[in-house]
Amino acid sequence: MGSFMPNDRLRTLRRSRDVSRRQLAAALGISFYTVGRWERGDALPSAALLQKLCAFFALSSDELGFSELAEDTPLLLLPDTLAGEQTTATGATTLYDPAIPALLAHGLIGRDAVLAQLQLCLLDTPSLLAVHGLPGVGKTALATAVAHNPDLRAHFVDGIFWAGLGPQPNLLGLLSRWGALLGITTANAGVLTGLESWSKAVRTAIGSRRFLIVIDDAWTLEDALACKVGGINCRHLVTTRFPAIAAHLTVNGALQLHELSAEHSIDLLQSLAPTFTLTEVQKGLDLVQAVGGLPLALYLMGNYLRTHAYSGKTRRVQTLLQSLEDVEVRLRLSQPQNEAESHPGLSDKTSLSLQSIIAVTDQFLSQEARTAFYALSILPAKPTSFSEEVALAVANCSTDELDTLSDSGLLECSGTNRYLLHQVIADYAHIQLDQAALAQAGQRLIAYVLAYIETHKKAYEQLEEETSTITAALELAYTLRERTALIKGICSFAPYLILRGFYGLAEHHLKRAYDTAAALHDRQAMVDGILLYLGEVAQKQGKFDQSQAYFQEGLDLARELGDEEHTCELLTDYGALILRRGSYVEAKNYLYEALSLARKLGRNDLVHVILKSLGSVFSALSDFKQAEITFNEGLELATLMDDRANMCILLGNLGVLAALQGQQLKSAQYFEEGLHIARQIGHREQMCVILLNLGDVKRYEKEYRAAESFFREGLLLARQIGHREWISALTSDLAASLWHLGNVAEAEQLLAESLPLARQIGRPEMICNALNEYGTFYIMSQRIDEAEKCFLEMLEIAAEDDKGWYGLSQYGLARVAVARNDIAMAQIYGERSLKALEPIGYGETQEIKDWVAALNS
Repeated sequence: MGSFMPNDRLRTLRRSRDVSRRQLAAALGISFYTVGRWERGDALPSAALLQKLCAFFALSSDELGFSELAEDTPLLLLPDTLAGEQTTATGATTLYDPAIPALLAHGLIGRDAVLAQLQLCLLDTPSLLAVHGLPGVGKTALATAVAHNPDLRAHFVDGIFWAGLGPQPNLLGLLSRWGALLGITTANAGVLTGLESWSKAVRTAIGSRRFLIVIDDAWTLEDALACKVGGINCRHLVTTRFPAIAAHLTVNGALQLHELSAEHSIDLLQSLAPTFTLTEVQKGLDLVQAVGGLPLALYLMGNYLRTHAYSGKTRRVQTLLQSLEDVEVRLRLSQPQNEAESHPGLSDKTSLSLQSIIAVTDQFLSQEARTAFYALSILPAKPTSFSEEVALAVANCSTDELDTLSDSGLLECSGTNRYLLHQVIADYAHIQLDQAALAQAGQRLIAYVLAYIETHKKAYEQLEEETSTITAALELAYTLRERTALIKGICSFAPYLILRGFYGLAEHHLKRAYDTAAALHDRQAMVDGILLYLGEVAQKQGKFDQSQAYFQEGLDLARELGDEEHTCELLTDYGALILRRGSYVEAKNYLYEALSLARKLGRNDLVHVILKSLGSVFSALSDFKQAEITFNEGLELATLMDDRANMCILLGNLGVLAALQGQQLKSAQYFEEGLHIARQIGHREQMCVILLNLGDVKRYEKEYRAAESFFREGLLLARQIGHREWISALTSDLAASLWHLGNVAEAEQLLAESLPLARQIGRPEMICNALNEYGTFYIMSQRIDEAEKCFLEMLEIAAEDDKGWYGLSQYGLARVAVARNDIAMAQIYGERSLKALEPIGYGETQEIKDWVAALNS
C-alpha cells in the first residue's frame, strides 16, 4: 500500500472540460469512486487504465499529473478496512462495498417498523425484495440503514454490495468494482468486454457465498436485473420510485414506503434543528401538512432552520418558519452533494432539492404526459383522492397518460379508478402551469363539477366522495372570476353542505355568491337559491333574526319578479322558521299559502316538505290526530320521490308524536328507522335530533345509562356541526339523566350551558325545555326558590295555545308547592296541569294524575 500527492492537475483538467467523475468513469469502464481516489492521491491507475486515460484526454501521462507506469504496476487501494474488507474471527474475508452511503447523522426516524419488516423478510424470504415509494420518501435512507444493520451484517457473512443506479447508471463500472472486491484480477478483467460477461463473472465469483446486494433507485427493469448477480444464498433489495418495476421484480408483492406521520415529522425537524422548540410546533405541524410528511422535504427544511437560526432566537426562527410557507421557497431549498455520496438520480453538479428530485422524473415524460401532469395539480392533493373520470376531464388526456404518470411514481393509485397526488409533487407541477394552461384546466374542472352535481344532487354518498374536488372547483371559479359558474355551483352544492352540517363552509361560499350576484346586479340569482340557503344556514346556526331577514329579502324579491317557483320555496322555509319562533298560527298561514302554490305549480317535491312543517304546527297546537295524518301524507310522498333527507325527518316527527301520546314502543320504532336513513345519507342534524329523542325514550323508561349514551353521541355531533339548538336540548336532557346517575356536578354544569344558549337562540320550545329540566334539578337539590323562578318564567314564555309546556309549567309549580308543604296550592296547580294535558293526550298525563290523586288522599 502507498500514499501519493493529490492529483490537482487531473481534477483541474477534468473540470475545465466539463467532465464529471461519473462521465469519466463511464468512459473508462470503472467506478467513479476510483477516479476520486486518483485525484485525492489515494491510488494510481494501472498501466492499462492510464493508457485509456491518456487516450480520453489526448494528453501524455505527465500532462495528466502521472509519471509513466510500468505495465505491471498494481492498482493501489486504500487500506483494507477502508476498501471494504473485514476479516472475521474465522479468518474469512467480509466485503463491504465502499459505495455504501454513510448513515444519516440524525438517524432514521419513524422507520423502526418498516426496518424490522425488511430485516425479517431479508432473512426469511426469496432472493429479491422490492421497495417502492415517492421521490423523496426516504428509500435510499432506508436502504442505507439496511446495509448498516448489525443483524443483517452478521447474517450476510460474506458482505454487502451497493448499486446506486439512477436514470443513467454506469453498470460496467459498477460490476467491475464488485469484481475488484471479489478478486477478479486486472488481467482477467481485460477479457470482460460487455455487461453480460461482467455479470456472469461476478455471479461466478460470488458462487455460493452469502451476500446482501442493495440495488438503489432502479429506473428500468433491465438495469435492476443486470445487478441481480447473487447466487442461491444471496438476497437482493431493490428500491425504486416506479411501482411497475417493483411489481415486476417480486412475486409476493412489493413493499410501499409511505410518508412519515405528523409526530415523526416533528421529531425529524427537531432532530435536525434543535432551535425548533415546542413553541413553534403548531407552525411546524402546518409545514408538515404542507409537505405531506415527505422526509426529503423535512430534511431540507430542518437543515435550513438549523443553518440559518443557529443563534436560537425566537424571532429569527419564526421568520424562517414564515418564509417556508412559500411553496417555491420549499421546492428550491437545496443541499450541496458530496460527489462520493451524491443521489444516484442527479448529476454531480446538481444540488439535492425537491425541485431537482422531481424534475429528474419530469424530464423523462412525454409531452402529453407532462401536460396532463401539470393540469392535474389543480385537483386536491393527498390524502384526498380524485376519480379517474375527473382526472381525464381536467387533463384532457387518455388513460395512457394516466398510466404513464402512475408507472413513473408521480401519481399514486388509490383503490379502483381513483388516484392520489402528493402535495409536494402537486406543488411542483402547479408552478409549471402558465396562466393560460391554468385557466383551461380550471374551466374543464368547473364544467365537469357543475355537471356532476346536477347528476348526483340527491346521491349524497357520491357527493361526499367528491366534496374536496367540488370545493376545489368552486375556489377556482372564484379565482378565475367565472362568476356565473360560481353562483350556479354554490347554489347547487349548498343543500348538500347544509344537510351534512357543514354550516360554516356553506356560509362562506354563499356569501361569495351573494357578493358576486350583487356585483352583477343579478336579482334573479339572489332568489334562485342564494337568499334561501343563507336563511337556512343562519337558522341552523340559531341566528333566527338573521335567518328571517334573508327569507324576507328573498320573498320580497321573488314576489317583485313574479317568480312563483322561488316564492313557494321561500314561503316554505319562512313558515318553518316562524314555527320555530313559537308563532304557530302565523306559521300555519305561511305554510298553507306555500302548499296552495306548490300544488298549483305541480311542485310535488315541495309538497311533502311543506307537510312536514305543517304537521309540526298541528303537533305544537296539540292537534295530534291532524299532525299524524299530515306527517303520514308527507312521508308517503317523500318515499315515492325517494327523498331520504325528508323521510328521516318525517319518521322522527312521527316518533316524537307517538312519544307525546305515551306510545313509547311505536316511537322507538319510528326513531330507529329514521336514524338508519339519517346515518346512511350522513344527515348529521337529523342524527342529533333522533339520538336526542331515543335518549328521552330511555329516560322515560328510567334506563338512564342507555339514555346517557344516546345523549352523549348526539351532543358530540351537535358540537361538531355547531347546531346551537340541539346543543341546548341535548345538554339539558343529558343533565337530567346524569342527576339520576349521581353525577350532580356535571349535570349542573351542562344546565348552566343549556339555558343561556336557549335564550340566545330565542326558540320558546328550547327555553321551556331548559327551564323545565333546570327547575326539576333545583327541586331535587332542595333549592326551591330557584326552582319556582324557572317554572314561573316557563309559564310566562309558553304560548297560550301551547298546552304542553303550559301544563308542564303548572306541574312544576305544583311540585314547588309540595316542597313548601303547601298542599292546597299544589292541588290547584296540579289540576291546572291536568286540564291542559289531558285533552291533548300528553304521554305523562297518567303519571301526573296519579301524583295529584296522591295529594288529594
